[in-house]
Formats: sequence, structure tokens, C-alpha cells
Amino acid sequence: TVVESLVKGGAAQRSGLMKEKDKIIAVGQVDASGKEKPMEDVVEWDLRDVVSRIRGNKGTKVRLKVLRREEGKTST
Repeated sequence: TVVESLVKGGAAQRSGLMKEKDKIIAVGQVDASGKEKPMEDVVEWDLRDVVSRIRGNKGTKVRLKVLRREEGKTST
């Protein structure tokens, strides 16, 4: 999943952690008790499925593993 653009004023833009052309390669959620669930590889997943993993319920915390286009490095 390649980030084509960021929502103006959205969490990704405000944090400065996501940039256009970044690739989301894994998604991990944090449960209500604060325990981190394992990262799920989302390479070649349908966009709708990746988005549903990222959104979750209101207040859900999510971790993303991102491949930066310009750097060729991953970060979480």
C-alpha cells in the first residue's frame, strides 16, 4: 500500500511520521490493555483490508511498519 497523499490536518500529517510515497508493509494493533499485537505483513493485500486494519475502533492505537521510498529503509 503506497501513500499517495495525506489528509490535510489528519493525524499522519500532524505527526510528520508519514510522507507521500511511503509504503505500508505491516500493521500492528494495540489492544485495550495496552498489549501490542504482532505486526501483520500487509504486502499485496487489498487496500480496503489494509485500511480496515489501520482504522479500528475510535481510540484504537495502531503501529505501522513503513518503507520510505527515498531512503529504502523501514521504520515503525
